[in-house]
Amino acid sequence: MNNVTTFKQVVISTSTMALQNQLLSDVNKVSNMLDIDVKVVVVKGIHNYVCLKNLEFLMIREKDQTKKKQYEKIEQEIMKKQSADRSDLMEISNSVWQKVKASDRGVCSKCCYSKECFYQRHLANIQKMDDENEKFILVTNHAFLSYLFAKEIEGASINKHLKVVASSRDYQTIYSFAMEIECDKTTLVEAIKNSGMAKWMYFVTYAKGVDAKLLEDAILNTNDLRYIFNFALNTNCNRSKFIRKIVESKNLDYISQLGKLGVKSEERNILIKQVEDNTRKLKK
Repeated sequence: MNNVTTFKQVVISTSTMALQNQLLSDVNKVSNMLDIDVKVVVVKGIHNYVCLKNLEFLMIREKDQTKKKQYEKIEQEIMKKQSADRSDLMEISNSVWQKVKASDRGVCSKCCYSKECFYQRHLANIQKMDDENEKFILVTNHAFLSYLFAKEIEGASINKHLKVVASSRDYQTIYSFAMEIECDKTTLVEAIKNSGMAKWMYFVTYAKGVDAKLLEDAILNTNDLRYIFNFALNTNCNRSKFIRKIVESKNLDYISQLGKLGVKSEERNILIKQVEDNTRKLKK
């Protein structure tokens, strides 16, 4: 603070959102005590913001009028407060939040709603402040800070940032890092592999330079048939292992779709009949 007349931008990185909120409060208190005008900008993880695309989809598709009105109320409050930050909005249950939240920075940047997106606009405003050399303190998390650094770094020096991001357990950021940064993806893939989360194992295969074969056994061990099936369908993997896993699951929904993985209709029909027969026997 004693250098307030000369500093341009300061970045403070924390490990939790609670610390971010505490820092925001502390800086505001100190600046008021010293009668210093200091702008503080907080950037949280993308999952703390409402996705306008998700919200509109829910408002259009929802048949339950009570739920539909709840989504409409969220939209109204976003427009009124000009913020999609969960902490600025009304109390939203976790079940509803899981449906409306933004969850993927890599996809978010390419979304048709990117110009209206409050998260993207927030980042654009910060970039503008930085370009205009405006004085401000940016409070964010470790993973996002390393992500920002890496976008400006080339060569071997990026490795230390890879390690920070990989150890953060913020898998959305790890995935975005893999998608958007030109680097050796081994450290990032290993972190996602060890997460045990099929969703991120599948998504990261879309990143340039990622060998899907490194994730085959890990995603099979998750028993998440949705992503196991899509992994087999969309990557250059050993499909026989995935077909065997789906057959062992005895899940008719996925067994009936094995034709997409190259299983002939005759064999598929036999498998379906076997599952149906076993189900009937269990019911007797």
